[in-house]
Order: sequence, then structure tokens, then C-alpha cells
Amino acid sequence: MKMILALMLVLAGCAARPSTPRVADSPEVAACRVEARNDPERRLLLQRHATGNPMQINRMIEEAEQAALSNCLRRSSGSEEGGVERIRR
Repeated sequence: MKMILALMLVLAGCAARPSTPRVADSPEVAACRVEARNDPERRLLLQRHATGNPMQINRMIEEAEQAALSNCLRRSSGSEEGGVERIRR
């Protein structure tokens, strides 16, 4: 019985932990996120999604959206979160 209880505790520790809640965006960041989602390059990649490698295109979509968000934040003189460039895969 103790062995089962110990095993359950170990497995409970391995369960997926919920991610930390994201801090609410400022109005400038929220506007830039909307602009990034409507970026022409991102939209083109979404259209290609059905014909190409889905994993690669998903990564490219994510990168295009992040680049558009970064550009918008720079233009609006808002700072990006953190001061380190994203890791490129």
C-alpha cells in the first residue's frame, strides 16, 4: 500500500504543470499583436500551410508573427519584453 502511495506521489510530481499566467498586455502591445496577426507574410504562410510541411510552416508562421510584433513595438517606441533576441531554430 505504501508503495502504491509513493508511486502515485511520484507520478503526480511528473504531471504537466500549468504555465504561469501571462501578464495583461498594455494597449500598445495589444495593438501590435493584432497588427502582427494580420501581417501579410504571416497570411501568405497560412495559405501555404495546406500544401507544405506543417511543422516547418508552423515554425515559419510563428517567426513571422514574432518579427512583425517586434517591428511594431520598435516603431511605436514601446520596448520588447526582455532584451535578448529569440533563439532561432
